[in-house]
Amino acid sequence: MSLARPRKNYFFTSFLSATPEYNYCGTCLLGVFERKNPFPGSLKKAQFISDFQKDGMLLNLVMRFLFTVRTDKEIEEIFDRMEPCSCPMEDQEIHSYHQLGNVVEKEIFPMLTGAENATPAICLMSNLLRLVSVALDNAHVRTVAKGKSTIWPTSPKDLIPFGAENLVQRLLQWSRLIPDAMIFRFAGQCITFCGALVLPSFLAAKFTRHVVQAGRNLADHAWRAVQKPNPQTRRQIGISFRRQSSCIASFLDSTLDDQTIQTSTDFIDGVEIKSIQLLSIFNYLVTDDRLPLEGGSESIKAFLLNFDLRVLKLYSLVRGNFDRVPDIYLFPTTYEVIEPQLAADRLKMAELADSKEGEEFSSDGEDIEPTRPGQSAKSRKGKARILDSFTLDGSEGSLPSTMTEEQEAQFFQETVNNAMTFLRVAKFQLRCSVFACPNSIQSTGRKFQRCTKCRLALYCGKECQLKAWKDKEHPHSKTCQVVSKLVRIGRGEDLLFYCEHPGDPRWFPEELRLKVRDCWLKGGVSADELLCIILWGARLTSSGELPKMEKPEPGWDDYQAFIGELAGSSADRQPIPLIHVPYL
Repeated sequence: MSLARPRKNYFFTSFLSATPEYNYCGTCLLGVFERKNPFPGSLKKAQFISDFQKDGMLLNLVMRFLFTVRTDKEIEEIFDRMEPCSCPMEDQEIHSYHQLGNVVEKEIFPMLTGAENATPAICLMSNLLRLVSVALDNAHVRTVAKGKSTIWPTSPKDLIPFGAENLVQRLLQWSRLIPDAMIFRFAGQCITFCGALVLPSFLAAKFTRHVVQAGRNLADHAWRAVQKPNPQTRRQIGISFRRQSSCIASFLDSTLDDQTIQTSTDFIDGVEIKSIQLLSIFNYLVTDDRLPLEGGSESIKAFLLNFDLRVLKLYSLVRGNFDRVPDIYLFPTTYEVIEPQLAADRLKMAELADSKEGEEFSSDGEDIEPTRPGQSAKSRKGKARILDSFTLDGSEGSLPSTMTEEQEAQFFQETVNNAMTFLRVAKFQLRCSVFACPNSIQSTGRKFQRCTKCRLALYCGKECQLKAWKDKEHPHSKTCQVVSKLVRIGRGEDLLFYCEHPGDPRWFPEELRLKVRDCWLKGGVSADELLCIILWGARLTSSGELPKMEKPEPGWDDYQAFIGELAGSSADRQPIPLIHVPYL
């Protein structure tokens, strides 16, 4: 076939199919790619979806190209074929592609770690990963999982053309060959869209360990650049660091959101402390004046806050899994963000300990007997006793005299907030609601259905639905009534389930929480009903009793030393230790 005036799709298909007749250099292919890809060009997303994402055949070809089994040497041979330029530059179309390709190189290279060693071929592979990642940004998990999506991907199988284990191994291979953390962002998206189909393979490969190590390499690279005198070099590294660190953090989100406690714990196995330290390291680098970043002060402030909230999620998970967590030194503003929440948790633990102590020495010896919503308990102790002593509208009883008014108000608000959170988690999660069931909507597709009464509990099939309905501890036959009532009074989709950030259902503005609370107050929701939701909701994310780990992973002290180096001698940048208070 003549090279003159070739179709753009021919460039792609001949290259992606590795046909012998393709003879285009990396720069030329980058130019062709720019005509389709909105990263970092000027095409708008709507145009991108219309022009590219509906072409499922082409995107499936990209996936098959990226995840075909090859040795490192075979990939290097593909790179080598794109290095010498033998394109007929007299052809105006091809000449224009080269011009575009040169522009892309100048824009993309600074985004890569170690851009000085990047080539047009590496840049092209990076852009292919960006292509599928942007496509997933515009897709919807539920429609993809049920095979109803009209745009790519049409089902989770589009993301695993050669199986889950191959997907993970090829991602690790590309991470060694391409200096772009976009690989890890895409990996997190695969976890989100494929769920139980890929989780075992990611966990078996200890994938998060590779991600954390890549993050540490990124931080080391940025730290070396910070100390260089050339401002242009520091500016380029600043651009790269912000984008690359965001991709690392995005993967960590996928290990924490919509996962059971057991799964999240397994994901960070071996890097429990390092993952927290890494985010603190990122904050030190982001705030170093010698490393200029893109965006204004508000943008950077929001960027830092996202890191801080991830630290809180990770620490909340980690501290429950160790008999003793070492003191973790944090960036000062990170400590300021998460310490108030941890202080509130410590207060609740102390209150719970007091109630347990009173229960331990009680002489009546009666057990807690669960009750139906609206009924008073016959004999209840500890946290249940506290809850039973008041109702939301304050018409009955009062909190124990040992609690101050401030503690009473805090306990009341926390109880309401916990109930809201669990209802929202149940609404937005994509896993089976049955305790410890490993199935997700991605692995069961259209069989995955909600309870027809409360429209909240999710089941992977009839067997789990029947199991939940007759569960000994929290039978859904009883919980369903309470769930339905609180959702109805809380105005469901219009208020309680309003979700500006579907990826994080726990995020719910305080002003909306207060509105839901007021609705529940006026609707006469009882304390028992709140407790019912809290106990049921806790089982949605629980995996049973987890063994306590005696000591953290090796190497965390090296990260600690690096934090000290980043802090320097400036008084306002000195790290603050987060002192562990074990669960009681």
